[in-house]
Amino acid sequence: MKKNAYLILVHQNTYSLEVLLKLLDDEQNDFFIHVDKKFNNFDYQKYSNAISKSSIYYLKDDNRVDVVWGGYQQIEAEYELLKEATNTGNYAYYHLLSGQDLPLKSNKYINNFFEKNKDKIFLNIEEIFDDDKNKFYKRVAYRRIFIKFRAKDQFISKIFVNIDRLYMIFQKYVLRRNLIAKNGIGRLAYGSQWFSFPQDVVDFLLSKEQLIRDYFKNSFIPDELAFHTILINSSYFKRIVNNNLRYIIFEDNSKFSSAHPKTWTGKDYNTLINSEKLFARKFDENVDRSIIDRIYNFVKSF
Repeated sequence: MKKNAYLILVHQNTYSLEVLLKLLDDEQNDFFIHVDKKFNNFDYQKYSNAISKSSIYYLKDDNRVDVVWGGYQQIEAEYELLKEATNTGNYAYYHLLSGQDLPLKSNKYINNFFEKNKDKIFLNIEEIFDDDKNKFYKRVAYRRIFIKFRAKDQFISKIFVNIDRLYMIFQKYVLRRNLIAKNGIGRLAYGSQWFSFPQDVVDFLLSKEQLIRDYFKNSFIPDELAFHTILINSSYFKRIVNNNLRYIIFEDNSKFSSAHPKTWTGKDYNTLINSEKLFARKFDENVDRSIIDRIYNFVKSF
């Protein structure tokens, strides 16, 4: 049986990451971790010490990306993880997770699931139709160049958001720009960025890196659009199971948006352990550490 590659995006030291690694520590799993380049105090040794069965690979500084929320850098970080993993070995599945995710099932259950469902593509996906009122359509149709200037200060961020909106209006009515049509993208699709892909799909997406950059380098939140769009325009689309196997609830009840995912607490324990999903996000020890420990004990009990 081939191993699984777990690709993990990290931007800070977290207790949940330590628990995630402990729960997925298995001879059948390898870890590949991308630490946001702006974070310089990552405790590499601590997380290496958390495991004993898996191999762990950290992206080198030259391959780390300074990720900007809403920008193309998110996809760049994902590509760096995919490249590192494929250069290391040939895996049954590549699973994208964050450092604030946890599994809800045992390694045996997860490995058996993917063995029974091998070659399937697990990704949330919905097609976007040619409707300029659709917020996802507008993310790609117009160039967004002020994303990287967003700041933590809400007032300053709102200024750049409004400049961005004015620039979109200028492109639409003055420049008559539509980058979807100009680039010949074809069908457009969106969904949650988190995925589980088999080897041949990863190879296909790696071959499309430049095309994806051309399509999405100036779009807004492209990680919810890029792989989905490339796959819906390919023969791989037939193999997609519209389910990324992650339990995520957005706080504004929308499926995918700029809203933040709900942070799980002890009140959600029964909901989580009774879920058919394989993973859940997100967890934050600063909000509720006890739910992380309870999930750890639950998964370890199998």
